[in-house]
Order: sequence, then structure tokens, then C-alpha cells
Amino acid sequence: MASQNTETDLSKVADETINHVNRFVAYFQDTEMWIALGIKLTGVVLIIVALYAATRILTSMVQRVFTLRKIHEDNIVAQRQNETLLKLAQNTIRYVIGLIMILTVLGQFGGQYRWFDRIGRGRGSRHLVRCPKLGQRRHHGRIHYF
Repeated sequence: MASQNTETDLSKVADETINHVNRFVAYFQDTEMWIALGIKLTGVVLIIVALYAATRILTSMVQRVFTLRKIHEDNIVAQRQNETLLKLAQNTIRYVIGLIMILTVLGQFGGQYRWFDRIGRGRGSRHLVRCPKLGQRRHHGRIHYF
């Protein structure tokens, strides 16, 4: 009697496993899924290429602006300040466009931006975090309506 129950349980487990494998294989044989994934990946590649081109264009424009500034050759301090401001402006452009690129790519895959809430709370800037549903400010776990 016990051996029949064990055989029945094993056959149920085997049937369930076979069904799971068949569904898994059917999922990856679905051509619509692959077409949708290809479209999303193409969009992501286009976004990355466009924002990379924008980064290159903007940083070169900033470099032209800073090289066109008239600075006397003997004024070493002004030259250093100009170089520092140039690097600062270029890096700012790169970081801002990089953040835009990351958020846009996450948006393509349905990424949620709720992780901003977690980052804000973890860094001690709780007063800057707004409730995503209600637009309320939170501070130390309490909700403030202002």
C-alpha cells in the first residue's frame, strides 16, 4: 500500500515537472516574445547611441567656449581656473546625460523609480523624499502635508 502511494506521488511530481519544462520551452519558442524583446533592445541601443552623440557634441561645444575665452598668456592662475571650469562643465554634462540614459533605459524595461525613495531615506535626506502616490513629504517615518 505504501509503495503505491509513493509511486503515485512520484508520478504526480514527474507529470508536474514535465508540464513546467514544457511551459518553459513554449515560452522561449514564442516568436512574439522575441520580437518584442528585439524591439526593446533596438530602442535601448538607439537611446544609448543618441545620448553618447549628445555627450560628445555638448562636451566639444563647451570646450570650444572655454578655448575661445581670451586669457593673457602670463596669467597662469586664470589659465588653471579655465582648465578646471572646463573639466567641471564636461564632467557635469557626462554625469547628467549618463543619469538620463540610465533612467531612460530602465523605463524601456518597465523599471520602477521607487528605488529613489530608498536611496533618499538611506542617505539621511528624508525631508526631500516625496510619497510617490500622494506627493506628501515624509520625515522620520511621519507624513507631513505641506
